[in-house]
Amino acid sequence: MHRFFVDTALCDNAPIELDLNASQHAQALRLREGDHVVVFNGQGGEYPGKIIFEGRKVRVLLGTCLQQERKSPLHISLAQAMLSSEKMDWVVQKATELGVSQIMPFSAARSSVKLDAVRSIKKLAHWKAVAQAACEQCGMNQIPIITETFSLPALIANTQLSHRHRFTLAIGAKTPLYSQPKPKPSESTLIVVGPEGDFSPEELDLLDKAGFTRVSMGPRILRTETAGLAALAMLNACWELL
Repeated sequence: MHRFFVDTALCDNAPIELDLNASQHAQALRLREGDHVVVFNGQGGEYPGKIIFEGRKVRVLLGTCLQQERKSPLHISLAQAMLSSEKMDWVVQKATELGVSQIMPFSAARSSVKLDAVRSIKKLAHWKAVAQAACEQCGMNQIPIITETFSLPALIANTQLSHRHRFTLAIGAKTPLYSQPKPKPSESTLIVVGPEGDFSPEELDLLDKAGFTRVSMGPRILRTETAGLAALAMLNACWELL
């Protein structure tokens, strides 16, 4: 069944109008009057509904909210060093599909992309739209939080208290990520992934001193856009089974 994200409050048994993008999507799908769809607003739960056409407007008559959640029971945040546009979009999309709770972009010394204040605001809005579309596809009803772009020191400071377990994916680390014990349900985990040129020695030292644990994904060196996603998949597979 087709799913539509709407950025508005939803009520049982009430009609809502789809915005322009969602309306165009519905028309592109060749939906007909009375077709069943699902609507959600990213705050949890979803509403079954029926399509209603009123001229060029597309409305949905909502049913009763279903408290259906497909999010991971784990609370994992991904801090990703800035990448090129396509690679960053890929990370946001796939991390959302893998059930990440929060995505925290940051600028590292060797990051190939640097954003000024204006571009940072535009990129944040774009990444949120990518995450919304990923939730439409994968069935999640709670959209992950995507933060503003941090510097590495600001990232460390902002996660000091909010994340009990903090890991740095580091080339040459001796401790495998999969060996880490499963956190308690109330505890959050943070995975930090460096840029394409890897962290500088000074950045690794800064992370070490802040209490981050260096961990490895195995003997192979993964691309930065692959490493964080592989880590999310690994922890979901290892910890959700415990």
